[in-house]
Amino acid sequence: MFLKAIENGSLSQAINKKAYLLACVRNAVVNDAKLQKQNMPLDIDSAWFSPPDRDYAAEQNLRRALLDLPQEQREVVVLHAWGELTFSEIGDLLGVSLNTAASRYRYALAKLRDAMFAKENSLCRLAMRSNSQSI
Repeated sequence: MFLKAIENGSLSQAINKKAYLLACVRNAVVNDAKLQKQNMPLDIDSAWFSPPDRDYAAEQNLRRALLDLPQEQREVVVLHAWGELTFSEIGDLLGVSLNTAASRYRYALAKLRDAMFAKENSLCRLAMRSNSQSI
């Protein structure tokens, strides 16, 4: 795929080579998925990141919350947070406006924040109940 881009000269004409190569990879994956006509679930235990002092419970909660996001929002989060693309680049890549990409990211962050706080709040309530019952 990369070799084709280099051989046909399209990579040298790209303004943002990183965004262009990410678009090539994304398109190849989408095309392959269409050919395979199967969904490959994301392994919850696969490592997306490795913080120095890992909070395994919070990491699992975040992974679940990411998986619960609509595909369009999850894709923007991954491209922005891990792909380090701007919303303009994401918009170009996905064929949507910059504002749509930014809105999807904003909605995704709100959902992630709600999911993470909901989990923390439920754990705090359980701990408080447990403590009050033992008194």
